Amino acid sequence: MSRHSIRDLARAGYEAYGEHVNWVNHAGNSMPAWRELPEPQRQAWIAAATAIAHQLLGRHS
Repeated sequence: MSRHSIRDLARAGYEAYGEHVNWVNHAGNSMPAWRELPEPQRQAWIAAATAIAHQLLGRHS
């Protein structure tokens, strides 16, 4: 597997989630593309990707 930044992994996770829910959020609204996602939400996805990466690598914060 090639190396990816945490931001790349967060974006991949967000996009996979969007595809899985047909780009509709829990409130029934359309989800924005990653590039249109507000920074606080992007940071939340980055935090989630970081936590997942740490679990996979056996690191605990």
